[in-house]
Amino acid sequence: KNPVVTGDVPIDNAFTRDFWGTPMVELSSHKSFRPITTLTFRFNWWLAQYNGWMDSKTKLADTLGFNIVNLALHVVVTGLVTETSCFVFDAGKQGDLISQLLTGILFGIHPVHVEAVSNITSR
Repeated sequence: KNPVVTGDVPIDNAFTRDFWGTPMVELSSHKSFRPITTLTFRFNWWLAQYNGWMDSKTKLADTLGFNIVNLALHVVVTGLVTETSCFVFDAGKQGDLISQLLTGILFGIHPVHVEAVSNITSR
């Protein structure tokens, strides 16, 4: 368990610990510094506690909330890719509008993004 995610340490520890919760100064640390991702996991954990989505025996959060957030983030990024494609295609032409939509659809449904949505730690 990552102590930053579970709230066992203060929230500012997200900036001094690696992705797995080990202090960055320790030799055993992976040095994978991802504080924003860790903070989104902490937010998910807080939501699980607040809404009662915790298993009473194991005290672990149900993974459904984490998967919903991953899916929501993917939808937002897909929308941003669709909007950003207007810099490549001329937004004033009808054919280029279709090209923008196709770009967004292909990005959204491409199989390479499956792990980023379904695998919780791939956020």
